[in-house]
Amino acid sequence: MSQKPSLKSLSLIAVMMILFGSTALYSHAQDANLSLTVEYDIGFDCPVSATLAPDQTVIWVLMDSCSGRNFRLRGFQVADGTPVNDETNDFADVLTPLKDGFVDWYVNPLAFTPDGDLSIRYYAMETYDSLTLLVSLENGEATLKTNDSLNALFRQFTEYPETTVYNHDHTLGAVIGETSLHLIDLQTETELMAIEVEDFNIFPSFSADGTRLYAAKLDDFDDVENYASTLDVYSLPDGELLTSFPVPSPFLYPNPDGQYAALQVGDTELSLLNLETGISSPAVRFSEDPKPLTECLNTGNDISDLNYQSSGNLPLAGVAWLPDNSGFMTLHSYQGEGAGGGTPCLFNYSRLRLYQFAGE
Repeated sequence: MSQKPSLKSLSLIAVMMILFGSTALYSHAQDANLSLTVEYDIGFDCPVSATLAPDQTVIWVLMDSCSGRNFRLRGFQVADGTPVNDETNDFADVLTPLKDGFVDWYVNPLAFTPDGDLSIRYYAMETYDSLTLLVSLENGEATLKTNDSLNALFRQFTEYPETTVYNHDHTLGAVIGETSLHLIDLQTETELMAIEVEDFNIFPSFSADGTRLYAAKLDDFDDVENYASTLDVYSLPDGELLTSFPVPSPFLYPNPDGQYAALQVGDTELSLLNLETGISSPAVRFSEDPKPLTECLNTGNDISDLNYQSSGNLPLAGVAWLPDNSGFMTLHSYQGEGAGGGTPCLFNYSRLRLYQFAGE
């Protein structure tokens, strides 16, 4: 039987990975349906997180070798999935500091700053302090910031600064304390507002324009099978509570105009949430069924007599909304699934997908 972990001891991404498995869904009247429009094979590395370029034409994906090492940045055209760079210019040489830390995709670790640099927020494995690697995609240079004063501010509110969730240009941070959520201006390093919570039971996210804070709370934090939640929506920067309504899951990713959010339900499904009505669409499954394998996908070697099969698990590793709000792109990691011994035999590959929706 699955167990719900304490947020006092785990980062938000760990909580997400363990909270999976719920099949509870709200029975709402539908106002839109999700459909998988196109899928791209993005190879045998594992996506860690992603963000759209400032002009919204390229999605930049932080990838590793499925082991938390050998990081690289790959760009793909939003229009057709065409790669914009390869291993000859994947920024691997300036991303080496990341190997000594952990990048948690749930906290929105990738963003383009107002100055145009790609900001990668991660935390040190030993101290859990927040670190920032600023990468210039123009000249390939990177600057590491240790955020000493900012970490001191975070620790005024929490023992777990690694759970801080960031907005879409890394100018705001939501720090999760034991009994409160604190909104921090990351540029001036000042607290803007605080929201009371209980037992770390809050899952924050920001609107793309930074004018809304979405704070979801599990309705029954002690029930390991129940992920029904209540979503509170606050205006920023004044902190006014605009609305509150039930949602089937606390894991949501709002679109640019604030009308919809992609909603992760359990560990295998996505739904579409109308943020104005509270209505959620029927869920669609993003993992696949297990299937028998006849060859290694990376080498083509025949394995038909070994009875191997893929698990079909393709956990979510990122969500990026299209600028016209017509849908969103998702990243799915195959997690390096395969058999070892000599040359590895890989059973699957990572995906970049486009989901779009239409009315009834």
